[in-house]
Amino acid sequence: MPMWMLRWGLRAWSLLGAAGLLLLAAFVLLMLVMRSLLAAIAQRDELEVVI
Repeated sequence: MPMWMLRWGLRAWSLLGAAGLLLLAAFVLLMLVMRSLLAAIAQRDELEVVI
């Protein structure tokens, strides 16, 4: 296997890994935001029930 192919392969894999990590972080962040939004909506609904 030529050296330049190996180098490009490693670069492609590292780019894929970085993109995957970014996607994972964005997904986790989205889930946390959705959870806090749902919690806020649930609390608001409970307040309306009390009132």
